[in-house]
Amino acid sequence: MQTTFDVNPPRAFAGMHATTFPYGFISRALNTKQLEELTFGAVDGTYTVTINGVLSATFVAATKTATQIRDDILADIQASAAPVVATASSTDKILLEKDDFGDAFTVAISTVSGYSKSQLVAQGSAAPFGTGVVRDDRAALSGKQCRLPRLAADVTSGLFLGVLAANTSKSPASGGWEHGSVPDILRMGHIYVLVEGTGTEGAPLFMRFASGAGGTQLGAFRKDADTATAVAIPGMRALETWAASGIVMAELFPQT
Repeated sequence: MQTTFDVNPPRAFAGMHATTFPYGFISRALNTKQLEELTFGAVDGTYTVTINGVLSATFVAATKTATQIRDDILADIQASAAPVVATASSTDKILLEKDDFGDAFTVAISTVSGYSKSQLVAQGSAAPFGTGVVRDDRAALSGKQCRLPRLAADVTSGLFLGVLAANTSKSPASGGWEHGSVPDILRMGHIYVLVEGTGTEGAPLFMRFASGAGGTQLGAFRKDADTATAVAIPGMRALETWAASGIVMAELFPQT
């Protein structure tokens, strides 16, 4: 005889759409280009960046701020022939992104205290179901391609497209859409999204665009800005309370 039952049984997975409208989906080619982050400290020393074995930037810092060091290194990389696009992402960080669909690049930096690099997106990696994507403004045909977010401006400037919906009949990748595939993107409706931390029903959802204390998965959602690494999606909110990272039903009526 059954004496207990689960009042909250599993009933969904990341990227599963709950309800939607006939016009709720759009499609773009997914471009998951390699994305590296360089972080600088205000420490005297010789800062270098070597890309694909070629020295692309060097700066000898003496009593300089992290921003001053970053600015000099950024200018050197942008003036080099390195196959990357270099962008300042905050006062002490630089993003290096592959400039096309091609092979990955290698990055080596000098050893200075507080100077580090981390990979945010691997070249050609799959993008998880239930994450948010934006228009790829650097693509030759930007209106036809999408990518994971890398800057707050990806949302605030109106590039946000929607959430990657699961469709295992079209994507053989485990739990996500492959690089170069044409994913189903929920533009408007209800969908289960990847979340981190904790939150309450009705809370506005913020999309992660940079690695932070609360998580590293670009395109994942949370209840706040995690200092300055996630940004609110106007017209998007949680329809459930969550106590740990996982999935939550979200309502999406984008205003951008």
